[in-house]
Amino acid sequence: MSLAYEAEDSDRALRAHGSTAPNPAEEVVDFATTSLGLRYGVSDRLNLTMALPYHQIVSSKVQGEFYTRQNTGIGDLVVTADAMVWSQPQISLELGVKFATGSVDETDQFGQRICDILSLGSGTTDFLVGTNMWVPHFAGLTGLDFNGGLRLRFSGGTNKWGYEFGDQTSFRMHWSYSLTETVRTGMRFNGYHAGKDTWFGNVVPERGATFVYAEPTLSWNVREDFGLGGFVRIPVYMDLVGAQMVAPYTLGFEVTTNLTEALGALVSPLGLGE
Repeated sequence: MSLAYEAEDSDRALRAHGSTAPNPAEEVVDFATTSLGLRYGVSDRLNLTMALPYHQIVSSKVQGEFYTRQNTGIGDLVVTADAMVWSQPQISLELGVKFATGSVDETDQFGQRICDILSLGSGTTDFLVGTNMWVPHFAGLTGLDFNGGLRLRFSGGTNKWGYEFGDQTSFRMHWSYSLTETVRTGMRFNGYHAGKDTWFGNVVPERGATFVYAEPTLSWNVREDFGLGGFVRIPVYMDLVGAQMVAPYTLGFEVTTNLTEALGALVSPLGLGE
């Protein structure tokens, strides 16, 4: 099980290729996500994963007077199956579904529906396909590991309000090195390319982008079954459609624990898992 927290403060309006655009409304978006992740090993070659985010979104700007919108609640549940197809290096294929559990009906204090890009979910059921790789002792160096992945998310169509998020391709590459038996540091590069959104079939002029981020990482295995970690995410490449709000950095924290023994003790009185 893992519990991750990410927070970003998007206060810069940028145009395509990263040039700063005017922000006369002084708009700022604070976006914090706490995500609960559960991973179950069905066998040595097959894993099931569930990720459920909880979003806290606060958008403020000057609109005649200072105006604030808040949106808090669970987001879209993602369930994936990851099957190993090659062992040296370890390569797996991934299939998944993003369910429309996040609300798209929330309103602000004036009774107006909060726009789709600030909604808790997308309002559609999307399908995922991807591949993952893990290489221990990367380049023959003891203590240096590599893991990476590529995932495609295919939009499930328009939601009940006529809005459709574009398809998305995301990637990650993570090199990590053991400083001690319990402490690892590393560098991760990840990013995504998002297609243009549409509303009632019309292209949304300022949606769609390509981002690449650099993330220094640090993790500590406090015990064999309990670990802590963190990262700082910094954009290193941006190609935007129109002008969009961009966070100069994102902070992330993660807690991981192994629940095998705890779950075994819970179900054994019921005669399960024997």
